[in-house]
Amino acid sequence: MSDMSEITIYTSEYCPQCKALKEYLTCHKIAFTEKQIDAETITDLRINNYFDELPIIRYNNKYLSYKEYLTQNNHIIL
Repeated sequence: MSDMSEITIYTSEYCPQCKALKEYLTCHKIAFTEKQIDAETITDLRINNYFDELPIIRYNNKYLSYKEYLTQNNHIIL
């Protein structure tokens, strides 16, 4: 069974916010799994009724924009 607090980030190679979020999480030693946006991940996001600007974060089985995640976890917004 997977850890409920596992963080997965959905990113794109050409997304500056994605790069900044990955650097932020790495700098703060926050473990995450990265998934590049492709047909499979888009389907996964649509099945879960979530698609917003990138990066998208799945945290505690909820989908959040990166701004929502950072705000909810008392981090400074990028």
